[in-house]
Order: sequence, then structure tokens, then C-alpha cells
Amino acid sequence: MLELAARQISNKEKNLIILKEYSAAGEYINAARTKFTAEFLHKVIEKAGNILTPLEKSPFGEEVISYLTKTYSLNHGDIEYIAGEGLAAFYPLSFIFDGKPRFHLLDTDFVSVIGDNTFHWNTTIGIVGDYSQSGLTTVLETFKDIKKKVRVLIVQLEWEMKVTNDLKCDEFKILSYKLVHSYWKPAEEFYSKEPIQESKGSEQL
Repeated sequence: MLELAARQISNKEKNLIILKEYSAAGEYINAARTKFTAEFLHKVIEKAGNILTPLEKSPFGEEVISYLTKTYSLNHGDIEYIAGEGLAAFYPLSFIFDGKPRFHLLDTDFVSVIGDNTFHWNTTIGIVGDYSQSGLTTVLETFKDIKKKVRVLIVQLEWEMKVTNDLKCDEFKILSYKLVHSYWKPAEEFYSKEPIQESKGSEQL
């Protein structure tokens, strides 16, 4: 709630920067004092927020999509296992959403400046995929009541780019991926009211 209010204020105050982490705030202040003007940093942060939009057309978007799709089994027909009930410890669900997961860019946050002009960023990506009973489960009486489910993944992408004095951005590089959170929801419940949200806790890939 506080972050949402801050962002609403930030939209009205052009020189206001929202930084989530204390370490990022320290890096920003240091950079503003020793390397760049606050105006320059503001413009860089503004540009970074648009670099990956839309993801599939961004400088390294295809690489990101390919990695996430393969890592999290998001191709049409891929099978994932989630906790079952009763006699079964698990049951498989196969992805049915036309073979293409939906990627949502939730936020891009400034992390630090390395050297003279290399800027590090964290971009949070939400991924949504639809699953239903696979052929392995439909033949078993135990699983007759299984309905379609939605899987949501929240992944943090750390990346860098170099910025010239005239605000040209290049030399983009992916540094790491981190799974922040994942969960399953019944499809009917998800599509009726479920927003994509960031969640605490992380798993380094």
C-alpha cells in the first residue's frame, strides 16, 4: 500500500525516485554525489524501466523467454507435478495454454553502478500458465475431481547495461535469475479475482 502511494506521488513529481532497498538508495546517493547528476540518474532509471517493454522485443527478451520457458517447463504438453490428496502423493498436469505462457513485467529497480557507466538492475517478471489433467491422470478414478489449474511464477532477473553521457544504452548482459515465489490456483478462482503480486522469499537458480 505504501509503495503504491509512493509511486502515485512519483508520477506527479518528476524528480522523485522510488528505491525499494536501502543498499540501492545508498548506491544512488553515492552515484549522484560522485559520478552523475540527479537529473541524469533519473533519466537513466526512467529509460531502464522501458528497456524490456515489451519483453519479446527487448534487447535480450528472446533469451529470457527461452530460458524461463525451458527452466519451468512452459512448452505445450510439458508436465508438472503438484501435491495431490488422498491416495496419491502427486498428480501430473499438462500445460494447455496454446504453448505460450504469459509474461508480465512487474517492476524494474535500480541496484548499483559498477565502474564508470555500468548500471545493474533487478526486473521482476510474473509468469502465468494454464494446466489441466494430463492423459496420465484422466484414466485414474482417484483423479476424477481434478479441475484446471493456473500456475504463477514470480522471477527476478538481474541484468546490466552501459549508459553513455548522451543516454545511449547498450552492452546489455543478463547476470542471474532468481525464483522469488510460485503457487497454484484453481483456474476459476484465479481468473475471477487473482492479481499477480510479488512475494517474499527466494530461491537462487
